[in-house]
Parts: sequence; structure tokens; C-alpha cells
Amino acid sequence: MRSSAPWRPRRAANPRRPSRSRRMSSETTTAEPRTRAHLSDADFDLICAGPVDARVMGVLHRAQYGRRRLALRTLLEVARRTGAHDAELAWEVLAEAERRDPASVEDVLMAPAVGTWLARALRRGVARVGVLHAVAAAAAMRAGMAGRLVVPVSHDVVTVPTIGQYAAPGEAPTAELGFGGPGEPVRVDGVAVGLRPFRRHRSEAGGLVLDVTVDDVDPHRGFVEPASPDPLDPAEHGRWCDLLDEAWALLVERHTGYAVELSAGLTSLVPLPAGSGVVGASSASAFGAVALSAVGSAAEFAETLVHEIQHSKLNAVLDLVRLHDEDGAKCHYAPWRDDPRPLTGVLHGLYAFTGVVEFWQAQSPGSFAAALRARQLRLALAEVGTRRLTGEGRRFVAAVARRLAALEPDPAASPHAGVVDRITADHRAAWRVRHVRPHPADVAALADDWLAGRARSTRPRAEVVATGERVSTDRAALLRARALTPERFAATPRTGPDAAYARDDLVTAGAGYLDRLRADPEDGAAWVGLGLAGGAPALLDEPHVARAVHREVRRRGAPAPDPLPLARWLAG
Repeated sequence: MRSSAPWRPRRAANPRRPSRSRRMSSETTTAEPRTRAHLSDADFDLICAGPVDARVMGVLHRAQYGRRRLALRTLLEVARRTGAHDAELAWEVLAEAERRDPASVEDVLMAPAVGTWLARALRRGVARVGVLHAVAAAAAMRAGMAGRLVVPVSHDVVTVPTIGQYAAPGEAPTAELGFGGPGEPVRVDGVAVGLRPFRRHRSEAGGLVLDVTVDDVDPHRGFVEPASPDPLDPAEHGRWCDLLDEAWALLVERHTGYAVELSAGLTSLVPLPAGSGVVGASSASAFGAVALSAVGSAAEFAETLVHEIQHSKLNAVLDLVRLHDEDGAKCHYAPWRDDPRPLTGVLHGLYAFTGVVEFWQAQSPGSFAAALRARQLRLALAEVGTRRLTGEGRRFVAAVARRLAALEPDPAASPHAGVVDRITADHRAAWRVRHVRPHPADVAALADDWLAGRARSTRPRAEVVATGERVSTDRAALLRARALTPERFAATPRTGPDAAYARDDLVTAGAGYLDRLRADPEDGAAWVGLGLAGGAPALLDEPHVARAVHREVRRRGAPAPDPLPLARWLAG
């Protein structure tokens, strides 16, 4: 896709010339190593310790901008190798725009939607780089240049990053975007068109300002895949912004450190549909952007902002600092997830949920939400330990541990400690029965021991395997309801072993889980429930082993073991 005519630079009276190291160049460079070169020890420690000020957020922003420029150079090389020579023209426009107005070019390139598009283009190695022309057009228009570039059309509009959208008069997948400089109309395929700018919202409280783009139309705002425009109608937009204003006032008043951080680092909010099932999200390729749904209270909205900006910060840090030596295998337990996670994912959760606990302890001291997250964090810290961590990784984990200890010096003193321990024990055991697979030879040896009446001879080797197995249970929801709304819980009739367990009727619950296992010995939720109700620790520590030995004994044609005697035998 080539421009139908060369772009025409309009000379600025006093062009600002950036230093040579900051200027665009079409020369290739080697990717910068992941080092601490751009993050001092002091700044790293400040980030580990919690919310940071505008200066430190600026350090992360500049590092991300350097990577964004490097990614663009890489894309240019991909385009050359795949024959997409039209990328050269866009690069020339970007170079001239940067010569005139480097700040505007940085603003365009750091737009979160540009980051997601660029990461997606590099990941797929695509030859078509038409969006690069739209990026170049945005930079040129903001720098006061004139020209014409062929840009993509999506959903009947041309999207120009940081500027807005222009209607496309035809149905072709591309259109010529003509821009004549300040005061002159923009034309799409020769037709003068009006601009539909991206909506922005400004919240202000206590002298702190949050000024963000509310991006509900850019096709590249989606963190996973391109997304169709889904603009909020005026009433929805008003409610959304009102909730944001309330959340911002709350943050400034009660969580000032996080408000300062958000004011400096948050640039874009992507509304999610209320029924999407996702409360909040962020992406390593979209620094400064948070996707979230306007559900719940202002406090919950504020918590989501705090949570996701921690992920955004840590994503930027991980481009500069190596925290561990693992290869990304999804084999770790994270108490807030049902699936196995890579070690990086567990570290992300440690950092983000520590901010959440700090938020709720300041917002509602002693709350169930704070107690649950704190217990999950303690479990995750125990799981992570120091294995495969670098020196920086150990400092990072130690900082999380210190923050948690300062928030909750005596976990047992929480009024919710008992319920939280039951919920987390249930979750960990259910995760193990789903995803931990004992070695078949060791399971066979245990079956031999059981059938021969011997003590167990081995602790099976095991591997973590992500499965789609469902371990469906209402136990956690019922316990949560009992903790938060005890009167409603007591007044609502419920049946089944989960309800009996939540009411502390352990005899009825245990009998119910035994009945379920007689009907279906593979019922993972029933194995775990029996461990909870029957006081059988082996069914919480090794539910996967108990189920596998039970299966192996049955496979040999022997009588199926009674689950509770089997659990006592496994416990020694």
C-alpha cells in the first residue's frame, strides 16, 4: 500500500532537533539485553516497596518508549524481509515528524493501542503493516505536516491513534488519508470529513488529576485480539465517568500513594461490558492502559485500578530486571487462580494482590477481602520460596513479605481467619486433584502396598499438567456468604454435603461426600470435601494420590478401598 502522492513536509519555523540518540533511524540495531542498566537499585527497591511517585513512573515510561522504538525498527526489518516496502514511507514520515515535534511522536508511539497492534504484528510476522501508516499519519498531523497516506479502514472508519476516527466514504479495506496541516480539512479518498475524537475524561480531587482516554472504539484496544467498536451510549458513558469520579475521590482521600501513581502512569481506560465476566485486565504491550467494567461500588472500581496499575508497573520492570531463571513452564500454584501458572505469573500476583490488601486494610480494616487475599499471599510466598530466583527476585519477594507482615502481624487474630483458612485449604486441594499427576509406576507400587497390607513405601513423583477437569463445588461461595451475610445465610434453606459443610455439620457432609464417591470415584470435589469434613489431611495434601491409588486398585479387579481408611493409610 503506497501513498498515491509523496507526503509534503511543511517546514516549522524553529524545528526542535532531538539528540542523535533519540532520533528515528532506519538502521537496524540489536535488541537491548534485559539488564538493570536503566533502573537503579534505589528505584527498583522503591517499586518493590509499593506505590511510587511521578519521577519513578517516568523512568518506567522512558524505558517502555525505548522498547517501543526498538520494536518499530524490528517491524521495519520484518517488512523488508516480507516485501512490504510501503513501511519505508511510513518510517520517513515518522522520522520527519520526530525532527519537528519529538514529544508528539512519543505520545503517539506510547498510545496503548499502538503497543498492542505492534506486539501483535511482530508476534505474527505479518507483511501488511498498514496500521503503521496510520501511526505515521497521527505523528505527522500532530507535528503540523501535510501529506497523503494510504491507511486501513475498519468498521467503516479510519482510526488515527491519539486523534480519533474519520468516516470512510467507501467500502474498500484501505483509504487515502489526506491532511493539510493546521486549519485545513482532513480528507478521506478526497472527501472532506469531520473528526470523531477519542473521548477523554478528567477527574480531579484534592489537587490530583486523573486525565485518561476512555477508549471504546479503537480496533486495537483489545489486549488479546482486535476488538469491534463498542461505544458507550451517552447514559452509560455518564454513569461510567461518575463512577470513575467517585473512585478517584476515594483514592485521593484514603490511598494517596496509589492516587499519585495512577495520576502519573494511567493514560487509557478501556470499558468492558458488564456481562463479560472480567472485572479488570492489563497487558505488557499496553503500558498505562487498564481495561475494566463499571460494576460494583466506587471502592471496587478503585481497587481494580490499583490492582491493574501494579501489573502495568511490574510488566515494565520485567523488561529491565530478571527476577528468576525459569523457562516459563506453567507448573506453579497460585492461590487466586484455578490453573497452573508460570513463575512470572505468581510473582505478578504477589505484587498486585499486596497492593489490593493494602487498599482494603486502609479502606476497610479487618475486612474479609483483606483477610482472604493476605492468606493467599502467604501461601504463595511459601510456594515460591527462593527457588530459581535471582538476587533481584529474592529482594522482590522479601519486600512483598515485609509489606504483608506490616499489614497483618498476627493473621490468626482476624475475625475471618477460620473461614479464610477453610476456603484456601479447599482451593489448594482442588487444584492438586485437578492438575498434579503422580507417576504411574509409583502409584502401582502404592497399590501393591495397599493390597499386601503393608505401610506405604513411597511418596510418588509427580508432574503438574494443566487440565480442563472441573472440580465444581459451592463450598467457597457458601462459606463466603456465611462470613459476609450470616443472617441471610442462616435463613436460606440449602441441601447437600457442601451446604452441610458450610453449616459445620461435618457428619452429614462426610456421609454425603462418601455417597458421591461411591457413585463416581473420580469426583475430585468429593475427595477434597471428604478431606475437609472427615478430618483426613492426606485428602487435602495428596488428593491426587488417593484418587490414583483408588483407581489402580479398582483397575486390578480388587474391591474398591474405603476412602477414609485409604486416607489414614496414606497419612501413615
